[in-house]
Amino acid sequence: MQRSRLASLAGRSGVGLALFLALSSAAAGQERVIAVGDVHGALPQFVNILQRTGVIDAREQWADRATILVQVGDATSRGARSRQCLDLLMQLEAQAAQQNGKAIPLLGNHEVMIIMGDLRYVSPEDY
Repeated sequence: MQRSRLASLAGRSGVGLALFLALSSAAAGQERVIAVGDVHGALPQFVNILQRTGVIDAREQWADRATILVQVGDATSRGARSRQCLDLLMQLEAQAAQQNGKAIPLLGNHEVMIIMGDLRYVSPEDY
């Protein structure tokens, strides 16, 4: 998608803005953007998506040098493995940076709710 088209989306949606920022900051050789949202602590499903798109390998290590992964928020809440999802994102951020890739986790409304002390959607398993 052209940057001018992404720029027009940026004013209308957070996802459009995230993709625009990801492509604007892409280094030479970074050609693919994968956007994933609303993981909600569902670690096995999140890992499955990342493996099927080739972002990570069977050992859950960064595998795609030319990719920008944008996690567009809501990695937490509702599911039982929010912490593990955040740990994986932090691991991928570091690994991607070493391989000319990029992992960009964004805050969604559920992360902001937790920061503000609103825990109504947090799973007891997270504690």
